[in-house]
Amino acid sequence: MRRLFPALLLLTACGGTSSQSEGDAQAIHDTVFVQTVDTNETYDFDDVSKSVQNELMNAIQPIVDAVITGDKDKLVDQVNFPLGGMWYMYVNDGNSDVKDLTAADFKSVYDKLIPPELVDSVKTAGYEFQLIRLNAHGRLKGFQVFFPFVYQDGEHAYESAVIWYFKRVGSTFKMIEYQMAG
Repeated sequence: MRRLFPALLLLTACGGTSSQSEGDAQAIHDTVFVQTVDTNETYDFDDVSKSVQNELMNAIQPIVDAVITGDKDKLVDQVNFPLGGMWYMYVNDGNSDVKDLTAADFKSVYDKLIPPELVDSVKTAGYEFQLIRLNAHGRLKGFQVFFPFVYQDGEHAYESAVIWYFKRVGSTFKMIEYQMAG
């Protein structure tokens, strides 16, 4: 409960969330990501050991390969459901509860979650590791990956990004939250 107090205080101060599913998505993030690590400290890629850098690269490679090849099944294998985040807005016009969504729901909106512009950007520009979290023994516990891309809408170009959170699930890392910015 002690770890939840700052988050609850922040939500209270900011007026809460605008819908039940947004609240559920934040609760899943807080429960699955924030509370499962031993420390709130985060690190940049250059600030962690070479062995952690290698582990990060090995953890993200199946995701990158799945995005580039369009392999929905392989990508879904890297997801821990219920998947937190705002992706629920694409399912049933946002009328779904994020806690109830499944791999089938993810696949049904795959083209919206992984637009062609994102695929092209992953191929050419890559991605950035952020919020790397280690346990008290220096072992990788979780991380965030930022995938920037430019969305083209007719004559207009918009900067956007997909942000995915991962945590260790057994001996591997799974995506636990999907966010899109921009």
